[in-house]
Amino acid sequence: MRVIAVPIASRKHDPSTYLKLLHLFKSRLRELGIEFHQLVLDEKDINLEKVRGYDLILLLLLTGGTARLAQNLAEKTRRKVVAVAHYGLNSLPSALTLKSRLRNMCLLLHSNSVDDVAKSLVRICRGLQGLLPCYHDRVLYIGDSVPRKPPLLERLGIEVVKVKLNEYLDFAREVRSNVDEESTRVFSTRLATFVKLQGISGDIVRELYLHYRAITKLLKERRCGAVTIDCFNFIDEFGVTPCVVIALLLAEGCTALCEGDLTTYIPVKVATELTGRPGWVCNVCGIRGGLLALAHCTIALNLCEDAVLLPHFETGKPISVGGRLGLGTYTLVRVDEDSSDVYVMKVRGVASGVMFSDICRTQLLCEVPGHDARTVIDELSGNHHVVVCGDVVEYLKYITWFLDARLVEYVE
Repeated sequence: MRVIAVPIASRKHDPSTYLKLLHLFKSRLRELGIEFHQLVLDEKDINLEKVRGYDLILLLLLTGGTARLAQNLAEKTRRKVVAVAHYGLNSLPSALTLKSRLRNMCLLLHSNSVDDVAKSLVRICRGLQGLLPCYHDRVLYIGDSVPRKPPLLERLGIEVVKVKLNEYLDFAREVRSNVDEESTRVFSTRLATFVKLQGISGDIVRELYLHYRAITKLLKERRCGAVTIDCFNFIDEFGVTPCVVIALLLAEGCTALCEGDLTTYIPVKVATELTGRPGWVCNVCGIRGGLLALAHCTIALNLCEDAVLLPHFETGKPISVGGRLGLGTYTLVRVDEDSSDVYVMKVRGVASGVMFSDICRTQLLCEVPGHDARTVIDELSGNHHVVVCGDVVEYLKYITWFLDARLVEYVE
């Protein structure tokens, strides 16, 4: 995320009243890798070509009488801006005027402390940095259904590269001819670093390796940074699930998604960038003991402990992943498939593991602090949600602002 700070002041103010503040901003923000434009006192001071080369513009409104200059710069560059104001020299009145004119193009920061501004900018930049790997990414879609592409993926320039099952079947046959015992053994050893393989036959391990190798080869050949699979048709065709392959790919840093659901792409990808750990795609399964029950038959192998391989819940086919997530704070995220809405809710995991036989294998029971989990279900916008480690709501606010999306908190 390339960021430039543009200091703006009015000629009506004595430079001695704001130059010390400008020096403090330069000293602190340059430590963050933020570059500076020269001081802008009128239109001729603005280097539009330079400013257009950045992703985000910080408008440092050093004095009052700067709203018009700042507005013109923002509109000509067509970039999102963060207006930074302090509590003297009528800086804040100009910033409020600018925000009212630019509306969603402008985010407002105000404080008399340069350090406080710097800390806020660190959080903003960190949030937006999480979005960068999504831009112009390519998602491999394996399946025969017509994928529904959420508007936010269009906005990010993401391309869906479709591979029908019969095409994948032909590709897998070619790969199978090159699968030997040694490469299968290496795969088995790699898998065993995450999960116990006792009771899993060599034939199943070879079949898992075949699909792991075929999918990774396709990802490379089609230049894709993510994959989603129409799981149930895949199971019907091959007699095994892609659950373990998805779990391993996620652990290796690839954005691998279930059931051909493209709504989960952004939260899973962004979770990896923000927290260092991928998101977990889950079903909302109801209430257990007054707690919200979340479950799915796969999970990133580096996101859970005590992972075990079990028959797939719905089909009984080999093979799904059951694991135990850590307890504590999580953020549930869902991207709407028909609009630019992003839904979020903070929850607290209080129990996890393979606890029930009538829902998918990896399970997490959650409290919704301050709310009855039963009533919360009525507010949910759909089934698949992504569980992200920690409280990332603030970062998602910056991301949705940057994308002209709407952040909706299920509960206050």
